[in-house]
Amino acid sequence: LQSAYSNSAGALDDPEKFYELCRDRAREIHGDVNNFSVAWNGAVLEQMQVLTSYNLAVLTEALNLRDGMDWVAMATRSWQWIVKRTASPPTDWRARMKLAKDA
Repeated sequence: LQSAYSNSAGALDDPEKFYELCRDRAREIHGDVNNFSVAWNGAVLEQMQVLTSYNLAVLTEALNLRDGMDWVAMATRSWQWIVKRTASPPTDWRARMKLAKDA
């Protein structure tokens, strides 16, 4: 967790620095790719989510939730829901794409 923020000093306060941080993190993971591709934009967005809304560890710590939650049971229920939801995919191709994206 600490490593995710080690290079982010001031980046969360400045949109341009935040974009540069996310771009650099995406480049570390995916290499130097076409900066105008859908896949590249998705990689940058993914890093934005990792550093903000998807970073549940920070929220858990800040709200003092670590000891009051049954993390294994929640993870198990989530996995069971995903398996059940994807077991019989819809016939419409758009619905299948959405299901694959959201799963």
